[in-house]
Amino acid sequence: MLGQALLTLIAGVLGIMGVILLAFGNSADVAPGLPLFHVIGYNLAGIAAVLMLRVLYLVFNTSTNH
Repeated sequence: MLGQALLTLIAGVLGIMGVILLAFGNSADVAPGLPLFHVIGYNLAGIAAVLMLRVLYLVFNTSTNH
């Protein structure tokens, strides 16, 4: 139960950080037209989505809930 709460908290923080980085427009370009903050922001948003899916799986999987 505590692990699910921590995963939810971490996923939420990573998602918010990703959105904030996507909102910033001024950063160094990794490639022409591809800012560094956008690369990091999309990666953080993807990791947050995977963690949230894992939490949802653990919550709704009835075979492992006690």
